[in-house]
Amino acid sequence: MILPIFEHAGRSLNRQRVFRRLVAIHIATVGAVLVLFGHGQDRFLVERLGYTLLIAGIVEGALVLGWRLSQLPKSRSLEPLLLSPVHPPALMLGEQLVGVVQLAFLVASALPLLAGAVAFGWLDGLEVSLLVAIALLWGCFTGLALTWWAYESVIVRTWGERFSLVMVLVYLVVGGLAGEYTSRWLAAIPFGVGEWVIGGFLWFNANNPFALIHELARAQDPTVFDRIIVVHTVVAGVLVLLVLRTAFRLKGHYLDEHYRPRRSAGSSKRGKIGMHPLSWWAVRRVSQYPGRINLWLSIGVSILYASYLTLSDQWPSWLGTRIFQIFEMAGGVAGLTTVLALLASVPAVYQYGLWDSSIPDRCKRLELLLLTKLDASDYLRASWAASWHRGRGYFFAACLLWFAGVAAGRYPLAQAFCAILAGISMVGLSFAVGFRAFARSAGSTTIGFGMSVVLPLVTWGLGANGYVTIARLLPPGMVYFAATRPFHLIAFLASSIFWTGCAFVLLRTTTRTFDPDMRQWYEKSHAAR
Repeated sequence: MILPIFEHAGRSLNRQRVFRRLVAIHIATVGAVLVLFGHGQDRFLVERLGYTLLIAGIVEGALVLGWRLSQLPKSRSLEPLLLSPVHPPALMLGEQLVGVVQLAFLVASALPLLAGAVAFGWLDGLEVSLLVAIALLWGCFTGLALTWWAYESVIVRTWGERFSLVMVLVYLVVGGLAGEYTSRWLAAIPFGVGEWVIGGFLWFNANNPFALIHELARAQDPTVFDRIIVVHTVVAGVLVLLVLRTAFRLKGHYLDEHYRPRRSAGSSKRGKIGMHPLSWWAVRRVSQYPGRINLWLSIGVSILYASYLTLSDQWPSWLGTRIFQIFEMAGGVAGLTTVLALLASVPAVYQYGLWDSSIPDRCKRLELLLLTKLDASDYLRASWAASWHRGRGYFFAACLLWFAGVAAGRYPLAQAFCAILAGISMVGLSFAVGFRAFARSAGSTTIGFGMSVVLPLVTWGLGANGYVTIARLLPPGMVYFAATRPFHLIAFLASSIFWTGCAFVLLRTTTRTFDPDMRQWYEKSHAAR
């Protein structure tokens, strides 16, 4: 059963096209890191390369594994296979194996560049092997964990979110408010529970993948190799459990997706359809998996940091400050708000609100929509409603921090409004690029990866190597430097006007050609079927 799945995946032109683009982006990203940091200190290059490979692996795992497998049960074409003698877990195991192999080739695509860096003496061969293996393993973990979460029943996801909310609160209290006084706070908990909590928190703080890469780059801890092996052996064991659970949930999740919601639709909160039914549908589609855990964590961290900035000298002495000192070393208000603005722009550039799980499903939906009086403005409104519904929480958290910086005396109020305008400009540009990709159905995954991962990494690399003027003109740099001193108003106005104008022209062009582009894609895809 596995070989036919590999053959089908190998013949898929869409998969080949997406894979080639992701490989090109991956190689370009690794090459840029080697060029920017290869002439510096050896250990500094190891750390930056490790972080880049890990982040790229996580994002690629979410795209290649998580997105693909989570959309699989949404297609009606799966039903004949589920009714055939083919065992559903075997089918799912084959699909998972295809995704893992594809991710492995993607992560390993930059090995020739890394081998060249080893030959030049910039890197050590063993360290490169470990960094690539770590990136691959955490990419698999991210993709399979997202798939497992999507395949679980509504009851499991609901209680899982509640448990995650409790854990987020515990993490914020222990890591944020308690800080260096954590041991004092938890010592009062009876039955030794406090010691277990402290031990778990310290273990995670020292053995998460970013901390392990940092220790590997410093080369001061002789036990780091043993810790890497132990931690990732545990992660591999968890991966096996995720694979098995997801495989045996395929048929049940398919029934949940297509049949069981009809019996419980009357009790669900549908909301008011109003005058724009397509917008209502798009918002409901993205609300199925809203990602509230990440949002809660981001808002909680923003509230804590904003409180610390606002109170400043009045911060209670019995509360910790270590986590906020880490924030300051990582860029302070400017760094955290840039990350939040990027998170707000991710739903805008990927445009998942109006996407279907496969080309046949999208053809079926367009077959109905193209017969209606819906025009480009309706699709534009629906796409914006869906992306804003997913990203507004992150943007409001960034606004809170921008105004907290004003209260702390970091910069004047006018500069905070400039930072907000910079964030709006970046989100607007991401939306314009994503909407054009949606209208033309061309390279949405590649464009989203480039805008959300590659562009921020390039901006960060330029700024870290002294090319601040160029970094200031790019969208992420525009947001970052809008909350720093000194503030260069002319550079900010030039970059904001340019990128806002690009977004406006792109949206204008897309809406003018939206209907013929959609019909042309439908005719081409329908004929290919």
